[in-house]
Amino acid sequence: MRKRAGMEPILCAVLLFLATGIAGIIAYQTDASSVQNDMVPGWNESEITEEFPEPDPVIPDQTNVAVKKVAVTNTAGVPCYVRVYLAAENSDIPLAFLYEGETGYHTEDWVLEEDGYYYYKHVLEEGEDTSYLIDSVRIGGSTEKEEYWDVISDIRILVYAETVQAKNADTGEAWKSYQEAWDHYLSVPS
Repeated sequence: MRKRAGMEPILCAVLLFLATGIAGIIAYQTDASSVQNDMVPGWNESEITEEFPEPDPVIPDQTNVAVKKVAVTNTAGVPCYVRVYLAAENSDIPLAFLYEGETGYHTEDWVLEEDGYYYYKHVLEEGEDTSYLIDSVRIGGSTEKEEYWDVISDIRILVYAETVQAKNADTGEAWKSYQEAWDHYLSVPS
């Protein structure tokens, strides 16, 4: 019997050691913690603002000028760059629409690029408006367009605006120019 009494403390010690080890393993495998990281991505929201009162009827063979002041407002979000596309809905009518002014638009703040978009040269902060792109639209004034006057009973001018963030989302650094920002965003595959 003495042999048995000597084994019990060893057996108890082994069982206690195993129980402690298993409990430690279970505690290690079930221990967990979490951290919540809330991130809000930058976003920009804009709207086209324009002054376009009811124009007088278009008279063939005369130059007709209608007030149409076009600008863009950064209504919410982050600072951004703006580009605008202008087109006549009746685009099959050649040269019937010319934007008023020596160059057709305000060149101090805007530039017409090869893609047909007018780019605002400056960063547009939240709540700010661009300067006017155009002030008016000139229609007609050429007898060679006479065949089109029956076709253009309604003249619609499309104004389309897009914005991109003024900071590089990858680095957080501000873009050096509108060209750099637009080149980046237009080259990203969608």
